[in-house]
Amino acid sequence: MMEADTSVPSTFKLLTKKIKKVKKILDQLSQNNKDETKEFRAFQRKLREYSEKIKCTKEYKEQKLNSALSDIRAISDNSIQLSCGSINTDDLSIGSHGSGTSGSETSSSSSSDGSSESENETSERKEEYELLVKKWQKVECLIVQLEEKQDGMKSLEYNKYTSKRTEYLEELKSHRLWKRNQEKERDRLRIKLAKEKAKRQAEQEEEEQRRAVEAIKRSKEAELKILKEEALAKLRACQAARQEQEKMNDLMRKKSDEAAKQTMQRQMNQFEIEAEKRRKEFEQSLLEQEERGLIQINRSK
Repeated sequence: MMEADTSVPSTFKLLTKKIKKVKKILDQLSQNNKDETKEFRAFQRKLREYSEKIKCTKEYKEQKLNSALSDIRAISDNSIQLSCGSINTDDLSIGSHGSGTSGSETSSSSSSDGSSESENETSERKEEYELLVKKWQKVECLIVQLEEKQDGMKSLEYNKYTSKRTEYLEELKSHRLWKRNQEKERDRLRIKLAKEKAKRQAEQEEEEQRRAVEAIKRSKEAELKILKEEALAKLRACQAARQEQEKMNDLMRKKSDEAAKQTMQRQMNQFEIEAEKRRKEFEQSLLEQEERGLIQINRSK
């Protein structure tokens, strides 16, 4: 086979991630009844583009072959291994699974009892099935080799081998061993899908909990911001009152009349008392608000 470029694995992984991401977006759009929008069609085009690109990578072709091989594993302990060494393409005809042995085995089985005949028939079917599997694997290997060559998929050989592969698969599907293997594979897939569903459900619940915590945190931060703004407003009011007090002091200094000074002094004293009272009330209110804000912050943590 041709040697793969060292950049292929990273390209394959990148395309795989992109395909998963696009599929997830398409699922979300479909769930939101947006499968007729321009956005949905654009992501569909992206998915087709990535799918065509990933089919050209060596990793994809190996996965495709391994997936196909896993569907028809040999039943015996000595499983047939795929070998792409020297392949005799003349021995790929469907009518030759028996290799001339079935005639002699059939004639010998007619002289044995019923039980022996049944065992021979089962053994013969198994040998026929394994030989057909081996031929199917050889054809698959040849197809992969042609796919890796430039313009290999356009050759007559490629069409010939794909046709052979279809014929072998159709005949394999008629065997009882194939059906038994398929049932095992379906059971395995059902278990796998159940595990994946449980994993997705757990991830979804974890995400919902995380969002709930973030929402509570944002709410507490908003409340604290409001308290700070109220405290600043009261502080500005206190500063304005102090400025008014300073203006009144300036007016008093400009008054030359003693009576006026005394009157102003009395007013000033009264104003200072009121200002001191308001300042103490404000400081007390500010302390209470800060304490409430700290308590709310500690609770949110």
